[in-house]
Amino acid sequence: MADKHQTPSEDQAIANITKGWILQKEEQEEMQKVMEEGILRHETTNWLKRTGWPAHFSGRNLADIQAYSRMPGRDDNELQRMAAVLDRLFFDRCIGGLKSMPLMTRLLLASPHPHDAHSRSFGPLQEKTSMDRYLIYVKRFLCYCFNVLSLEEEVLLADHGFRFTLEQRANLEKLWAHLQGEEDEEIEGDDDEAEEDEIEGGGPSSSRHNSPNSDEGLQERILQVLAGFWTQRLDGDPFASPLWHFVGVLGIDGETGQLRPAHLFTYVLAGLVFTGRALLGEWAIPTRERDGMEDLTQRFAQVRDAWLCKATYSPMGYILSLLLFGKKIARETGSRLMVSWSKHGEMMYFMGKAIVMQDLRTMVARMTTDAEDLLWGQLMFKEGNDERFVIPLAGIEDDLTQTRRGQSFIHRNDLAGKEVEMLEDLIASSRKSDLLDRTGEWKWAGIRKYLKLVKRS
Repeated sequence: MADKHQTPSEDQAIANITKGWILQKEEQEEMQKVMEEGILRHETTNWLKRTGWPAHFSGRNLADIQAYSRMPGRDDNELQRMAAVLDRLFFDRCIGGLKSMPLMTRLLLASPHPHDAHSRSFGPLQEKTSMDRYLIYVKRFLCYCFNVLSLEEEVLLADHGFRFTLEQRANLEKLWAHLQGEEDEEIEGDDDEAEEDEIEGGGPSSSRHNSPNSDEGLQERILQVLAGFWTQRLDGDPFASPLWHFVGVLGIDGETGQLRPAHLFTYVLAGLVFTGRALLGEWAIPTRERDGMEDLTQRFAQVRDAWLCKATYSPMGYILSLLLFGKKIARETGSRLMVSWSKHGEMMYFMGKAIVMQDLRTMVARMTTDAEDLLWGQLMFKEGNDERFVIPLAGIEDDLTQTRRGQSFIHRNDLAGKEVEMLEDLIASSRKSDLLDRTGEWKWAGIRKYLKLVKRS
């Protein structure tokens, strides 16, 4: 306790020291503010300047543009069908077909460098949920294309900032007709002619032996449409590519209406790279034609060298370059929180992915229920209607300085003796024979198994 009868000089010394503390704190806060502003300015200015999004979207409604790219609704039958067929195309052919792809081809497919193979081959990701998330970008791209397809060229260019090539528009219209189930004999004739040609840039078109309205026919049509966007040569403005334009659309935060910073967008670019490689790998050397394909290496190299590597005048070339720059920005500006919240606190975002709080609460409730069932049913032998006792955790008292041997918070909170109740529950349970023999002796094999379960839990 400080002396209440301090001299004026002592009071002044205390005041001076306190004032010094306040000044130092203000200086530190100002320095931190300057550092944060500098990091934000470096990150935002350099990143957005590099993406070209501010200039491209200048004067345009970001919320409206982003809304055109949303996933299909319940009544969007054609888009729902497209998404389902794309799932089968991607996982059955593009990913499933990797098993029959030569190892060196997969090593080259994984590498962005024109003359080098990767040390690890291209293959499915460990978690299917990650591939599902990446494939959503492709689904949103096709939804976006179909949603703006009906706009006049001048309106599309003015409101969105890009236009389709004649070939891209024609292919989208044909695919839309197929999704609606419309028969089009002329399209089948076009397909026959396409087998004899090569798509610009050296990518061979695969043969088509299916009705255009069949599932396999739709898969083939979707693959050809997507390949047409990935194999667009970009000698001038990259935003002439609908696909590169859509990269910017993915950069629009649907919640805030703002453009995403580098650390919240590099994973999107990585997803586009993964799906692009998988799709063009299947397009270059189709799984069903791979056996006995004498020119497999040449056909694959033709597509890879032109459309899948760094420093190419292609959407993939630009995406790989932006991904590299985004990682550089993220390293220079330090780590960032991957979690953010909506204004009203009812929506959490993890790496830009929305998580509704009710879903989070439901998950926690289910985890709690599972943990309780594991504890009582497996570890404490409660079965049937056997009552589970309740321990109010808020009322638990503990003393961290307690050093007396044989004493703990269990004794202080009247929890001692519960091992007897556990033994009674074991004796009455169906698992008695696993841990005790007929004479009441412990079965050590069962004990070891039980202890392993305790350790895992």
